[in-house]
Amino acid sequence: MTAESDVKGMAQWLEDFLATMLRYALICGSVVAIPSVISAVRNDAPSIVVVDVAALATLFALWRMRHWPYRIRAWGFVLLIYALGTWFVISVGVVALIYMMAFPVMASVLLGLRASVLSLLVNGITLMGIGYLANLDLPLPGVTQVPLFRWFIITLNFLFVNSVITTASALVLRQLEKVLERQREINVELQHEVHERQRAEDEVRRLNTGLEERVRERTAQLQEANRELEAYSYTVSHDLRGPLNSINGFAHLLSRTLGENASPQVAHNLARIRANTTRMSDLIEALLSLAQLSRTKVQMAAVDMSAVAGEVLTTLAESEPRRHVSVTVQDNLVVEGDPRLLRAMLENLLGNAWKFTGRQPAALIEFGRDATADSDSPVFFVRDNGAGFDMAYADKLFGTFQRLHAADDFPGTGIGLATVRRIVSLHGGRVWGQSVVGEGTTFFFALR
Repeated sequence: MTAESDVKGMAQWLEDFLATMLRYALICGSVVAIPSVISAVRNDAPSIVVVDVAALATLFALWRMRHWPYRIRAWGFVLLIYALGTWFVISVGVVALIYMMAFPVMASVLLGLRASVLSLLVNGITLMGIGYLANLDLPLPGVTQVPLFRWFIITLNFLFVNSVITTASALVLRQLEKVLERQREINVELQHEVHERQRAEDEVRRLNTGLEERVRERTAQLQEANRELEAYSYTVSHDLRGPLNSINGFAHLLSRTLGENASPQVAHNLARIRANTTRMSDLIEALLSLAQLSRTKVQMAAVDMSAVAGEVLTTLAESEPRRHVSVTVQDNLVVEGDPRLLRAMLENLLGNAWKFTGRQPAALIEFGRDATADSDSPVFFVRDNGAGFDMAYADKLFGTFQRLHAADDFPGTGIGLATVRRIVSLHGGRVWGQSVVGEGTTFFFALR
């Protein structure tokens, strides 16, 4: 739909206006002409019959012939008003000047300002001519009794009033034309904006549809890859456990068989075999635990982190009763999360703190909430004064099988922090660490 179809142009508006005026003039003229013709026939006034019939015929022709050019029909209507006005002034007198007034007004509306000026000029000449001819004693019944000077004054006043009305009509019409033109311009701009918006919305819908489809495809691919990876990890871990148990069992049996007859070197080698198989078994168990986390569904509940941390630290202390560690746990730290997963997370974090403070004569471990953190979610921390690590390698902290210390110094599988990150991710949070070598480490985590 274009602007021209939304807002009619001035030409179309005038065409419709002319058709409406002709229709109503024909209807009203017919209503008036019927009793006029009947009266004229009774009073033997054939001229009135001729005028009425001719006027109605002309109106009907102008109304029906819409295929004629607009200006011909408009001039025909205006001149018809002029002819009727002239005839009525001659026949009736001054009271019929209303017809003459309508002549330039309609010319102004239908044909513009120039036509209205020409109509006023024709009106003036016609009225002055009628007054002059009347004073020559010609048979003009409507004006025979009006002196010429008086007729001249009437004509001038009539032309003044007629010109004011005609000019006002022309100015109003000109203003209306400007308004319509401005409406057309605004409508064109609105149509362009609507088109652009529709095009943008279509493009957004197309992109969203494509994006949703790609997301579904990628999600399905990722889920399938995860399932395959989990199945592979479980199969590999399960298949490796049998040979490892056999190696460990045969090494133990061989050690018992040789007994004291084994040389120091043989005994050392057998001990190393058993230690490495045990370590490999621990790695497999850790790998299985990490794989199982991917299939875990989080069961949300209120968890007293202070109580869980206290229980984990108590268990660690019981495992090494000879160690003296100063422990601080902030009270009333409650969060929403999976109790089993959050316990596993604290076991790994506090277990690392316990392990890496093993060489400190005055070990310190602290668990609490960071009141200075600028975060929408509460931030918790586990702090120790243990061995620490070089922050240059901080990006390796949470990777699988990544270790920043030698296994001889601090034993472990390299799975613990990867498990921590996975648990925090399942809760929609994040985890990070800060450390100074020889001074200790602080791990922070936030849960949503």
